[in-house]
Amino acid sequence: MLSDTNLFAPYMALTLSLGHLRTKDEVRNVFLALKSGLDEDPRLLVFTKDETKQIILAGAGKQHLADTVRRLTDRLDVELKAEAPQVLYKETFVRPFEAEGRFIRQSSSLGRYGHCWLRFEPLPRGGGFEFVNQIQDEEMIPLQFVPFVKKGLERSMTQGYAGGFPVVDFRATLFKGSYHATDSSAMCYMVAATIGFKQAIKQADLIILEPFMQVAFEGTSSDQLPLLIEAIRSSRGRSENLQPNGGGWRGSADVPLKELDNFSNDLNCIFKEVQKLEVQFAYYDQVPDHQVESIVRNSIFKDAYCDPLDYLDQTIDSFWGQ
Repeated sequence: MLSDTNLFAPYMALTLSLGHLRTKDEVRNVFLALKSGLDEDPRLLVFTKDETKQIILAGAGKQHLADTVRRLTDRLDVELKAEAPQVLYKETFVRPFEAEGRFIRQSSSLGRYGHCWLRFEPLPRGGGFEFVNQIQDEEMIPLQFVPFVKKGLERSMTQGYAGGFPVVDFRATLFKGSYHATDSSAMCYMVAATIGFKQAIKQADLIILEPFMQVAFEGTSSDQLPLLIEAIRSSRGRSENLQPNGGGWRGSADVPLKELDNFSNDLNCIFKEVQKLEVQFAYYDQVPDHQVESIVRNSIFKDAYCDPLDYLDQTIDSFWGQ
């Protein structure tokens, strides 16, 4: 097994969109600052959406994203307009699936050859991404090309099939392939891995995941237990733990991030006084089937792509247009 890379930290649960920038210089300055930010903060991901000229930041929470925008604003002489934060949904496999990646091109002057077979298997929630190399015979795929299969997968998993959400919590096993003595290259195996991954996510059963937050609360008003239980259930809360506390109640529940604002408002209505309200990331779990269509339809990731900003000038020209 090669070293693990958990590209999407489990606690990454929110996205924030930055509005349209007015000039190409503003675009360049923002991307330069973002590239510096990516080097400083491993919890941050940057997506770009050329059609709507949106920059989408994915991070660990409202405060993390607000701090990121503030740092960008401090570095730049431009006012960044941030839209309301949105839930960062993710996708994952529910059963093993095998896919072939073939990238073979022949021309009169130069050939391209990359070929691999990959097995995708679901991991437990929060399991991240694992890559396993089962090829021992260098006549099948030389060892020097194997890391580039992994790299191709890491770049591809930034966008799933249904809503374009990142794909997480799976193991990819390289178990078969072939190579050409003169036409094979590292880039060919990156492309082959990408082709195999895209084939897998189109044909395999993927589900959408949403973040749950653990909410700890304490409030005064001893006769509101039925309303409190109803508030938890109506917010799709689970794992509730309620205890009487003098003239009120204290407890905790796991609530989907999407429902968090409504649940907080309910607590303010139920209790005479909310004495404590603490929220922290808990885990990701499957979205109810009846909500999938709406989530996919409203996804901001449909035409977006994760941008490492490696090729900054190309990114700026593509984003801004000619």
